[in-house]
Amino acid sequence: MEIGTPQVLKVIALGLGIAAGLAALLELSSSAGRDRLTPAVAEDPHGAALDRCRNLDPADYARATDCRAAWEAARQRFLGLPPGTGPATPPSPGVPSPTAPSPDTRPDADPAGTE
Repeated sequence: MEIGTPQVLKVIALGLGIAAGLAALLELSSSAGRDRLTPAVAEDPHGAALDRCRNLDPADYARATDCRAAWEAARQRFLGLPPGTGPATPPSPGVPSPTAPSPDTRPDADPAGTE
């Protein structure tokens, strides 16, 4: 009985598959105990403030500068930005931003007001 190239390749593929499976099993069994020892998330210094601010209605949120600061710090931490790189306080809901064009400064507005 002669062994051809396809049979050799099948044996090699089977051996590599078994080796990969054993390596994965070994890795999973060695790392199983470590996951329970380390906390999943580091302690959040703004956690209590964010929990309190989460249920505020928009009118109360607009006045709560500590809530806006806590959300901004959480946003910067989530995005990986260094602290203090965003707006000091995000714009309040319902308040137009200073960069938004007002109705009389639109590019297509007639300067004389005779549209």
